[in-house]
Amino acid sequence: MTDATHSRTQRLRAEWLVFAAVTLLIGGLLAWTLLRERVSIEAQEGDRLDVQARVVGDNLLRQLDGAGKALVGVRTQLSHSSDIADASLLSQKLKLLTDAMPGVSTMIVLDAGGTIVATSRDELLGKNFGQREYFAVPKRSGAFDPLCFAPFQDGH
Repeated sequence: MTDATHSRTQRLRAEWLVFAAVTLLIGGLLAWTLLRERVSIEAQEGDRLDVQARVVGDNLLRQLDGAGKALVGVRTQLSHSSDIADASLLSQKLKLLTDAMPGVSTMIVLDAGGTIVATSRDELLGKNFGQREYFAVPKRSGAFDPLCFAPFQDGH
């Protein structure tokens, strides 16, 4: 190998080393920039999701509060009622309540046996739901409150 060939080989090696070092440096900078941007986007989107979850939660709480107040009102009316004829008037009021509450599609009043005596949907009137879990479990556990259904017990 001559000095010129040896010098040329060393120069070629040095150029490749510089090229590799610059390529690694640029690749590292790109990777670091992408990682930093990803972390920033994750934090920003996480904050956005937190805000949206809070808004949805607040809205749901207001809807549940409204539904709870409506149910208390229905229960109060039932506790002051003594005639089954009030069921048609109560059904009309249930329709008005469900129309006013976007998160509620149906409201029903069951007698102690689980038969629907008032409802916001006419097609459900008279159907029996006494065997359904949401009705049977409170009755079995002792958490059942028949006072709410007292005006309708004699009629069915």
